[in-house]
Amino acid sequence: MSSAAINIILKLIFFFGAFAILFSSYASLAFTLVTDDPYLTGWHDMKQNIYLNESNCPSGTKDNLKDAIKVWNKVETSRFKYVYKGTTDTTYAEVSGSDYSGDPLVFCVFDTSGSFSGITNVSTEGAQIVGAVIRLNYDDSGMGRADDDYIKAVMIHEFGHMLGLGHSDDDRAIMSYGRSEGEILAQDDVDGITYLYPVDELEEGFLGCGRVDVPPSPPNMSFLIIFLPLLMLFRLRLRQKRVLVYAT
Repeated sequence: MSSAAINIILKLIFFFGAFAILFSSYASLAFTLVTDDPYLTGWHDMKQNIYLNESNCPSGTKDNLKDAIKVWNKVETSRFKYVYKGTTDTTYAEVSGSDYSGDPLVFCVFDTSGSFSGITNVSTEGAQIVGAVIRLNYDDSGMGRADDDYIKAVMIHEFGHMLGLGHSDDDRAIMSYGRSEGEILAQDDVDGITYLYPVDELEEGFLGCGRVDVPPSPPNMSFLIIFLPLLMLFRLRLRQKRVLVYAT
């Protein structure tokens, strides 16, 4: 095989390798949105007041709620913030069965009809979220016998839905359907809230750090492990061929 042909092969390998790495980054997106609308923009206001109806709520619910809010509020690449504004007299019966529009509301219920810990109903108009209602189920089939760590994890998860995030395919994410513990957001959770509510970089005074147009993922390192030795082998063969050519 001529050195020119080997050079062409090396260039093709490099091109398809780079393409495969780039494709693997885009193909491994994990977070989803709470609706099927790919143009969902989330809440219009970047600060949303949250109200809690304390009826049926066990002691400690308010503190757990505030802790859960802090988890999302600490994401530096997002400009969205929750603000706990206190209690409300609005009952769940007043907002259930309708497309509720208004400040996010949280209720404690004892629901024996199904085994769930929390449910979030999000109302939208066009591409914007206009209202949200969370039900925290303290029946024994839900969180009735759970400890604070589990309850906080459920709240953080439901607040993620309230933001506009669906379930994540990343098992490490708090928005994963199966995750039931932990108070630390995974990178996928951070990418999700940043995608919906990126920091206004000019207003914040820095560039290039606060926007996720397409959520990134780490390069496919397994591909690199295979690709790089092959590249080195071809380069070695090329050098050997050149030595033989010069020797003659």
